[in-house]
Amino acid sequence: MKNRNIGFKVSLLVVLLFASALPVFACLCNPLSVSERVRLMKKEATVILVGEVSRVVPEDPLDPGRTLKVTIQPEKVWKSPMPFPKEYTVFTSHGCAVSFQTGSTYLVYAILENGHLVTDVCLGTSSVNLRKRDIRKLGKPIKTTEDRKGDSFMKLGIEKLRSRMRNCNSCDHGLVCKLPDGGFDV
Repeated sequence: MKNRNIGFKVSLLVVLLFASALPVFACLCNPLSVSERVRLMKKEATVILVGEVSRVVPEDPLDPGRTLKVTIQPEKVWKSPMPFPKEYTVFTSHGCAVSFQTGSTYLVYAILENGHLVTDVCLGTSSVNLRKRDIRKLGKPIKTTEDRKGDSFMKLGIEKLRSRMRNCNSCDHGLVCKLPDGGFDV
């Protein structure tokens, strides 16, 4: 009986050691109330918008499950470094990635990291159907698709973009410009 017990314990130990060597991608977010999340994101996020996903592609075709590059057509914008571009590109990756679906509409909270807009579920990005209370708490957006129809608004946006591009080595969809000194302008 003791030999069988020892064999079981050794087998269990081997299984546990092997299992601990496997990568685990768990997403543990700090739970925030809607008011806390909206207040924090108004302060910390680079971009807050509601938009429809037009494209989802892996950033690295050789590793499609890691980082996704997501193109979003904005409908409403609460916060943005640019007036109102036709699209935003955000990145989301592994454990806390948002399950973006082409054709679906999302409330997106994104922050600037290493020159790219990134988002995840912990920031609060989710389908608009699950974030109706956030949208109400955000209040009136600063821009909507209706604003894009105005000539003066578009001229202002284009002039601002051209001005920023003149001072840039490269721009990521007109949102983030890498300056010659290595810094970033948004």
